[in-house]
Amino acid sequence: MEFAKVLQHRRAIRHFNADPISVNTLHSIVAAAQQAPSWGDSQPWRVTIATGDTLVRIKAAHQKRAQAGVTGNAELAPTNPVWPAASRHNTQEWSTGIHHFLGAQADHLDASQATLFNAPVLVYLTIPQGSPVWSVYDLGAFGQTLMLAAADYGVDSMPAYELVKYPDIVRQFTELPADQLLVMGIALGHRQADRLNDYPAGRTDTHQILTIKD
Repeated sequence: MEFAKVLQHRRAIRHFNADPISVNTLHSIVAAAQQAPSWGDSQPWRVTIATGDTLVRIKAAHQKRAQAGVTGNAELAPTNPVWPAASRHNTQEWSTGIHHFLGAQADHLDASQATLFNAPVLVYLTIPQGSPVWSVYDLGAFGQTLMLAAADYGVDSMPAYELVKYPDIVRQFTELPADQLLVMGIALGHRQADRLNDYPAGRTDTHQILTIKD
């Protein structure tokens, strides 16, 4: 797929269908993501993927806790962050926009999160405990490269806090090593025909974020 088409294909998918992703395809996606840059070629990332019975157990435990209203406690940042004004504005614009777009279906947003977007694959990204902050940047580059690689294979994605909201559940069923910090989760699959997946999220005008000094 041409790179411009890959960029257009990658978007946040909140409802996946049940079509499976083959192990070979998952391996190829992760291998492609390994081309991401890192400080001193440190390659701090580790990847754990949940499918099959492991995925079923994670989803069941997560849904039960989410529907009970249990507060999340992610390992990277367990408390609610305070965002700069511009970021708060963008988030509010997105929230208002998607709720208006969905109308009577707006409650599907929370429901899709509780079910982990019905994804057939959950990817967990970790780095060693005690890693420098630069490794978080490196892992972000890896995660974005993974999602673009997935798009090139016709696989959709959804990076979400919801996936790492209850790290003890993830650790229980994936047996993540204790020396790894659970940073982020990415759901993979194929998009379901659903209005949840159709909202055209906006982007700040490039002139507002770009400075070129000649």
